[in-house]
Parts: sequence; structure tokens; C-alpha cells
Amino acid sequence: MPADRDASVEDPIDADAGGGRRDPAMADAQAVVDRVERDEIAARTARERLREGPMIPIIPDATISPLLHAGEQVLAVREAALLNPPSGDPALPGYGGALYLTSERLVHTGRVLVSIALDQVREVSLAGERLLLTLDGGEGMTLETDRPRLLRVEISAAQRSLR
Repeated sequence: MPADRDASVEDPIDADAGGGRRDPAMADAQAVVDRVERDEIAARTARERLREGPMIPIIPDATISPLLHAGEQVLAVREAALLNPPSGDPALPGYGGALYLTSERLVHTGRVLVSIALDQVREVSLAGERLLLTLDGGEGMTLETDRPRLLRVEISAAQRSLR
């Protein structure tokens, strides 16, 4: 250790886990790991449940109710979702709002209303904490929301029920 190092400044990496300071980056990393683990467990549980039967519809709220088609049901909601539509310009911000998975579509409400028919979604991939949606014609968009692994399972189940 260099002689000019201040002995009173504790290195967060060397801090005692039992009572010393923790590196904030390590705490954030652990929070991400915990969130991913909870999401993976929820996705696995949903997969097992959906092998036995269909998704159970939920009561539509005041935002989605007027937008539903006759017979369309709400299957899942994410209160906060960022939709990044295909624009070719990564500097353009996405649209924030609520995301509704219905028996027919993905509906993103907010500043801009975006509706994507489930039969137009060719693939749903996971990239980190984002869902990548590949649509007919090769276009794509990303969704950033909580529990993306579970949402991927829910989208797949809704698509299966359409067939």
C-alpha cells in the first residue's frame, strides 16, 4: 500500500461485509440479480400454470375499457412501460405509459396510443431487461418494463389462445 494513502479512507471493496460500508454499485448489482431471479421464478410458475389452462382475464381499468373491442379481454397490465418504436434513430426517446396485454393485442397508452395485434408479433426475445418484438415485415420495437420474462410468457400464452 502506498505510503501517501489516507488510512482513514476505507476502500468499499475491502470493507467488512458484516459492518463496514458497502459499495453502492455492488448493492445495485445485487438488486438487479434479485429482481431477475424473482422474474424468472414468476415466469416459470406461469409457464407451469398455463400448461394446465388459459390465462385468467382481469377487470379492465378506466384507461383500457373504452379501447377494448367487443369480446376482447385484458390479460395482464404493466403500469410503467417504455416503448421504443422502430425509427432508425436511437437518439429519439421512447414513449412512456401503461402496457396492456389483451386477448388480441398489446396496447400501449400514454402520450401516444400504440396497438399491436398479437398475430402480427413474430418473435418476442429477451435482451437483458428489454423485450424485443419482431413484427411482420421485419420491423421491430423494444419494450422496457418490470417483469419482462413473465410478460414474454404471458404474450406467448395469449398468442397460443388466438390460434
